[in-house]
Amino acid sequence: MENWISERYEKWKTHFKNIETSYDANDFPVMFTVEESKTISISDLPLCDREICIVKGNGRFVNVHQFFGFIKKIDAGVTIFISYDFRLNDWDLPLSPIYHVDLLKRVIEWRKEKDGNITDITTGYNEHSTYLRYRFTPSVEESISLFEVFQLAKEIDDWGRNIVFELQEIVGNFHLKISEEYSISNFLNNNQLLEGVENELDSNKKGKLLEDLISRLFGSINGFEINDRVRTETEEIDILILNKSKESIWQKESPLVLIECKNWSSKCGKNELVLFKEKIKNRYGRAKIGFFISWNGFKETFDKESLRSSQDDIVVIPVTGRDIIEGMKTSDFGTVVEKWWMNMVSK
Repeated sequence: MENWISERYEKWKTHFKNIETSYDANDFPVMFTVEESKTISISDLPLCDREICIVKGNGRFVNVHQFFGFIKKIDAGVTIFISYDFRLNDWDLPLSPIYHVDLLKRVIEWRKEKDGNITDITTGYNEHSTYLRYRFTPSVEESISLFEVFQLAKEIDDWGRNIVFELQEIVGNFHLKISEEYSISNFLNNNQLLEGVENELDSNKKGKLLEDLISRLFGSINGFEINDRVRTETEEIDILILNKSKESIWQKESPLVLIECKNWSSKCGKNELVLFKEKIKNRYGRAKIGFFISWNGFKETFDKESLRSSQDDIVVIPVTGRDIIEGMKTSDFGTVVEKWWMNMVSK
């Protein structure tokens, strides 16, 4: 490496030794801030075998372009490394990693033929090394900046991933449709579902039984159209309700209502509330209300966070298992939900 690259590497190595990180300080790329990357052209970079990336101004190892990627200048040009690292046990998409990365490669190859600004594509998947990654070489002028290279990489990466996740969503929702149609829960009445929610030992089945019970109860409310488990590229929603109610209080609420179900042995706290609110916010402003079902109740931190953000226009109504059991004793579950709503907004 040329001296200035070596100096840059030593600077970041020293920096990373002094902050909390899981990366070995001797094994990380040369890093530039966003502002620095805008002033450095590709022609300024020497050929080197060390990877280069852009980090946030605070120096933490987070790529500002929302994918874990590097560029590397070699004889053949500038290569973009885009890496999706995962553990096999954590892969929960309906299409397997092999099909996922194969389709990703195919759409990038199509883009290569269409635009002609990609000169090489390689992919890697190894079920023992637990990684999924691909890399490509964009055809760029050496006068463009390091930042512009990352912008190009992000645009290509976003485009390809959106297509692949669109297929994942289609397959996932079709799978859910079939599984719901042939679910044994369809043969259980509400009391039998409740018994399963309380006594099932398998945690996955226990959670699914709670979702089935809540879907059935909320689905009994006039104007509430239930969509179980909606999967998007970034998240999974337990229950999504299309609000078509003619009741005055629901007509004033948002057209989408979200429900989160947690049948944990422990109570839910602040972190779960924050994540659920993010799901509500991510509905393009079409959702302003959600029900958070925590069968075993809530921690004090949940209540404090709820009070702290009470000035927001998003309302999250906490519901416990005890609330559900009491609500099931009435003949009109809709009136029970209205009381939960009233108790929350009148605090």
